Amino acid sequence: MIKQFFTTAFRNLSKSKGFSALNIFGLTIGLTCFAFISIWVNDELSYDRFNEKSDRIYRVTGEVITQAESFKQAVTSVPMAAAFKKDFPQVENAVRLDKSDAIVELGTKQFSEDGILATDPSFFEVFSFRLKHGDEATALNAAFNIILTESMVKKYFGNENPIGKTLKLFLYDTTGRGETYNITGVMADPPKNAHFTFKFLVSFKSMEAANPWSLTPDGWDNSSYYTYLLLKNKNDNQKLEAGLESFLTRNVPQNNRAPGNSFFLHLQPLTDIHLKSNLRYEIEATGNMNNIYIFITIGLFILLIAAINYMNLATA
Repeated sequence: MIKQFFTTAFRNLSKSKGFSALNIFGLTIGLTCFAFISIWVNDELSYDRFNEKSDRIYRVTGEVITQAESFKQAVTSVPMAAAFKKDFPQVENAVRLDKSDAIVELGTKQFSEDGILATDPSFFEVFSFRLKHGDEATALNAAFNIILTESMVKKYFGNENPIGKTLKLFLYDTTGRGETYNITGVMADPPKNAHFTFKFLVSFKSMEAANPWSLTPDGWDNSSYYTYLLLKNKNDNQKLEAGLESFLTRNVPQNNRAPGNSFFLHLQPLTDIHLKSNLRYEIEATGNMNNIYIFITIGLFILLIAAINYMNLATA
């Protein structure tokens, strides 16, 4: 039965080769375009979902209202993470991020690098990144510790094991002297479908050691850092949202609030950041959910046109 079907189909195609080729080519182009659009849409929708705890991770964002303007921002202050852990039993853990550039020096060679991410030891407890070499519990617990991604290991050390070696980074030091960082870990390059990527991880304590005057526990007015919370339960965000106003009242000194200005906090789901966030000072450029809708519509339209065209030609 099946053999007879294919035999009949082959004979019909052979009788009108040009017509058959045109018909099949049009359908193939339509299906190919639809497939490429589907792959792109699926990739955009997959951002940050590789994190095993993505449904419990939220970013703390701020809203500033002044007499001149109002805006929402992705950054918060240094003490925010510790204060959330202290004040809210629903918070299992918290982590801070700060992304910058640096001049990396090895011997007599210097390289300009971006993707230097300063973070806390809790980074590995909140996000699903893993070390290939080194101890996740201690790799970032001291000042001037650094973790390299595999691409950076290959660039600076080839096939050598870099654990225990050092790199000099001109990053936080304002005297131009730079600081020597101890390599404590190696990890795979971060996936591309994350709303932030990096080449190096350095301990947040490095920043505190280099700039003790600006990163103090009472530095609530310095909103330059990204704060992420890991909640114990995915529905605990509602309890946190209800207590954000009283949280600010308890922790932010009144003299840090300029007259006539207002400041509010919000919680943003991790998986919403790439497509549903367009805040000031984003850690990296974000996407747009409207583009997803547009491309889905285009893909379905192309598929429909290709099918109609094929059926019309086949009928004719």
